[in-house]
Amino acid sequence: MERVERTPASHGFCAGRVGNHDDAQSNITRCRGFRPSWGVASASKSTQALPQWSINNFATFLSDQGRLEEAATLSREAVELAPGDALPCWNLSTILEKQGDMAGAIELTEEYIRRGDPDADGEERLAELRAKLLPPPPPSL
Repeated sequence: MERVERTPASHGFCAGRVGNHDDAQSNITRCRGFRPSWGVASASKSTQALPQWSINNFATFLSDQGRLEEAATLSREAVELAPGDALPCWNLSTILEKQGDMAGAIELTEEYIRRGDPDADGEERLAELRAKLLPPPPPSL
């Protein structure tokens, strides 16, 4: 088993996973100092993608706490940092939906599909989001 170097990114990820959101936020903020070369923080190839995962996961935690503006900001950063990864697009789409931005949610779901639709659920979500944009049917007499 390869040993993962403890970095602010990995610590932030772990802290967030166990619910220590303040510690996760502190470490993710520290991790931002490694930009523009996020992978330099770790000597291991397997952890080079960890910062965007940490940011993506922390955005999800913030969203679950109702801190949608902060979550959207972090999630946008994760989408930008991982141009080939679909999951950050899905997460930002759900955050935008919670904020009532259906057009934005649709756009990010379409990007999720373009990036590979790893769970083969993008088209279904897209249809659900588009249905939310339609006006309700008139009441029947």
